[in-house]
Formats: sequence, C-alpha cells, structure tokens
Amino acid sequence: MLRRPTTVRSAKRKQDKRKKIIFYSFAIAFGSVVIAIGISYILRSPGLAIESVRVTGDTVVPAANVVALVESILDTKFLFIFPRKNVLVYPKEMIEYTVVREFDRVLSAAVALGSDNVLMVRIVDRKPFATWCGNVQVVAATDCYFVDEQGTIFASAPYFSGTAFIKYYGVVGTEDPVGRALLDPESFIALGRFILSLRDLGLEPQDVVLGPTGHEVYFHNGGKIIFNAHDSYPELFNNLASVLTPIFKDTASSSRKFKYIDLRFDNRVFYKE
Repeated sequence: MLRRPTTVRSAKRKQDKRKKIIFYSFAIAFGSVVIAIGISYILRSPGLAIESVRVTGDTVVPAANVVALVESILDTKFLFIFPRKNVLVYPKEMIEYTVVREFDRVLSAAVALGSDNVLMVRIVDRKPFATWCGNVQVVAATDCYFVDEQGTIFASAPYFSGTAFIKYYGVVGTEDPVGRALLDPESFIALGRFILSLRDLGLEPQDVVLGPTGHEVYFHNGGKIIFNAHDSYPELFNNLASVLTPIFKDTASSSRKFKYIDLRFDNRVFYKE
C-alpha cells in the first residue's frame, strides 16, 4: 500500500515523457518541412536560375546534342524537391561524367558558371593516335577504328596504308568496339611511347599485335620484334639498340631489314636476318 503513490508518479512521468517525444518529433518534422519549402522557394528564384547552356571547345560532337543532354540533367530535382537548374546546386561532377560517358569522342568535359548565369561546358575531344583494325592481323583490313593515346577506341576510321597511323590488332571482347580499351591507359601510353621511340633506331613501326602475355611490332621494311607485355620498355630499347647499332651502323634506314628480333628472354636477344 505504501508503494502506490510512487507507482502512480512513475506512470505519470512516463506518460509526460511520451507526450514530449511526440511533440518534439512533430515539431522537428514540421520544421523540416518548413525549411525544405523555404529552401525550395529560394532556389526557384529567377535570379538564381541557370539561364542557358553553352558548349565550347574544338569538338566534332554537335553542340545541340551536348546542350540537350545537360538540360535533361538540370531539369531533374535533387531529393525530388530541389531544382538542379540553379547556380547554387547544379550537379557539376554529374554533368561532366555523363557527357564523357554518353559521347565516345569526348575525352573530358569541364563545367563552370559563366556570366549572366550561363553554364559553360568545355569539351576536349579524343585525338587519333593510332588505329585498331581487328582481333587478328590482316592485309588491308576493312573495319578500322581510331584509337586515342590512352588506348580507347572511339570512332570508325578508314584503312591507312603505310605508317600514317600505326595499326593495332588484338582482341577487345565485343562486337561493337567503340568505347573499349585495348589496354589499361597507363600500359598503353607506355607501350605507345616505346613503339614511337623505335624510330630513333631507324625503324618504322607499322603494325602492332597485342597478345595476352606478349606483343609483336612489325616494321614497314619487313621484320618484327617480339617482347613480353610487362617488360621494362627502357630496358627493351637498350637491348634492341645494342643489337641494331653495330649491325646497321653503316646501313641507311630504308635498307635496314631483318626477319625478327626476340627480346623475351632476360639479358639475351635472339636475332635472325
């Protein structure tokens, strides 16, 4: 009997606490709605709206296509409430990423806000570095594509005879090669520099056959070199130079011919005329 008042007070405290929780929860929810409406109202202010989209840069991609894509992104809402077509909250990184993803010729896109609330999109196109002409090496291939310096296939190309563009061959694993990479960018850049450096030895690279463990470079005057895919290119160059320099020291570049040079073995070079 003596404990009843304490029990009643405890129950009342729990009830009061529950009422406070409900009240504060309602207040927070109501306040959040009011704040969201206020922010949305501010973001819809005409003075903060993006007026237009302008494309700059030396690109072959039609500007109208880029503008349409960017405006489709700006017409969406963040969290289904806040308009993205606003100078304060426009999705810069999303626009840059989407433009590069949607247009195979585009290497990079940079977005910035210009004067008069104009959104500027600067486009940099991929530049042809070489061509890719199929999974296997063939004479006068009919289906060739341009490849940029990072090894990405980005557009259809005619077949170039001679060495106007070095022709790469290798499996890319898809029927539509556009957008695919011959190698990871770092590996392809290093390989491309090595192949171009062969001209310093009086050689004129024409075809490159990429393999899973090794590559072959064929030259305009005939012959080829064979090397491992993950070898050090400076070391390969030095090994090759050590073989060619004494052999061709009195031979004009146009007359330098051999059947093959095999560089796949450590500290040993196999050469056949």
